[in-house]
Amino acid sequence: MKRVIIFINIFLFVAVAAFAQVDRSVRPDAGPARAPEIGEADVITMKNGMKIFVVENSKLPRVSMSLILDRDPIFEGEKAGYVQLAGDMIGRGTINRPKDKLDEEVDFMGASLGTGSTNIYASGLSKYTEKLVEIMADVAMNPSFTQEEFDKAKEQFLSGIESGKDDPSTIMGNVYGALIYGKDHPYGEIITTETVEAITLEDCKNYYNTYFKPNIAYVAVVGDVKTKKIKKLFNKYFGDWERTDVSMNTYELLWSR
Repeated sequence: MKRVIIFINIFLFVAVAAFAQVDRSVRPDAGPARAPEIGEADVITMKNGMKIFVVENSKLPRVSMSLILDRDPIFEGEKAGYVQLAGDMIGRGTINRPKDKLDEEVDFMGASLGTGSTNIYASGLSKYTEKLVEIMADVAMNPSFTQEEFDKAKEQFLSGIESGKDDPSTIMGNVYGALIYGKDHPYGEIITTETVEAITLEDCKNYYNTYFKPNIAYVAVVGDVKTKKIKKLFNKYFGDWERTDVSMNTYELLWSR
């Protein structure tokens, strides 16, 4: 016990002495800035127009994949919020996997899966690469859009709007968008309880059927993978995704009027 006390006292003495030697009133010099390391990407262009960028990085046995749609902003009008709600619905089960089964498969791999109105994201251990690609393809190509899940998603959306009514950041964001872009612009319109209440399941389906197309999709794959294998997997699971022309949207800015 005495040896422990002696050791602690010596440690405290050294620590105090070291602290005393540092002039805390003088800001230390900044260290050298780290140069960002961006890996070289291999580019794959599929027959349906989808472009895949692969960065091989074997430092860790993991892989991340992000699918992003390059589409114009959408003015939602009296149903403002349906685009965001559609993005949520895309991740709530497929025709092959109800939501609980989809969640179970992702959790079993210790992976993560997320969806939005313009993106699908998946990551996990690289040994599950093929499974992750297959699940991502199923989510992108076969969302189920069930009424049950729609009702749940809509209720959660409405709850979020209610909680945001007293949130300074939400209020500021709404005012900023409306003043800068105008309420008739996609970046200026405000999602309200009334606009969300007006959204139907068909609105979400129509959004998906109009904009989720491979010819405006870009996929970034980073991790412990090989480009040759990724090309084979995406051709296998995304090859039947049919391309379709997607309309362009243009809007007049508030300050240009």
